[in-house]
Amino acid sequence: MSFIYAASIQAAEIYIDNFVGEWQVQSVHIDTQRTSRSSVSAEDPMLIGRTLTFTHEKIAGKYLSDPGCERPVLIPQPKTSLNKLLALTTGDEERANLAKDYLLEEQGNSSVIPFLINCSSGIVDPSGEKTGNWLVMLDKHTMLTNWDDNSLLKLQKLLPGIPVEPSFNCQDAENITAKTICKSSGLAAWDRSVAAAYEIVEFQIKNIGVDVTESLSALNKEQREWLAEKNQCKNDRRCIEEKMVARVSNLMAQAN
Repeated sequence: MSFIYAASIQAAEIYIDNFVGEWQVQSVHIDTQRTSRSSVSAEDPMLIGRTLTFTHEKIAGKYLSDPGCERPVLIPQPKTSLNKLLALTTGDEERANLAKDYLLEEQGNSSVIPFLINCSSGIVDPSGEKTGNWLVMLDKHTMLTNWDDNSLLKLQKLLPGIPVEPSFNCQDAENITAKTICKSSGLAAWDRSVAAAYEIVEFQIKNIGVDVTESLSALNKEQREWLAEKNQCKNDRRCIEEKMVARVSNLMAQAN
């Protein structure tokens, strides 16, 4: 092995070290100025709460990247502005402030160092229009990456020992299914996604729906029936997860 090749592998290992851990999607951003419909929804409950796990051997996450990226190598790119990176991602270099169009908190002229993801097999997610799949470390615990249909995911690093809370107060949990959800960060995140998806459908019915009272009553009845069905899972985590994933998918289909 040549010295240069060995040094490059060592450098890649150092870059991976900065990302090793479990990262949870905190927000989803789409181009608000886009004229065609995006396949990804802003603040999509199917994406928010999901996790990506970074190790030296693999980048993967159920529901996000499965089977994932084997033997990942992160290749640093020249420092650029966030706006220029987004222009390469969308293929639109005409607009002045893409960060604003994506409703990002970060300033578009802020400097970033993108890391392109190279996998020995598999992928994390598709490339942008004029760039590959990239990661940007916004701060020590916050990461931004391009996702499906030129959307963006902002992820937060999960710290050991800090649980993910469900949509309800665990102190009020009475049945075994609710107590099981409270013991699992993954199930708690899906519970929050169910609540978020329900609120999206409810909001749409109230604001743009017809037969509002009847539609809200039907939605509420459907939710109660689903809750009863979910509670039949008792403490079976796989069963609970499957019920919640299916419910979020069903609600978002109604919303779209």
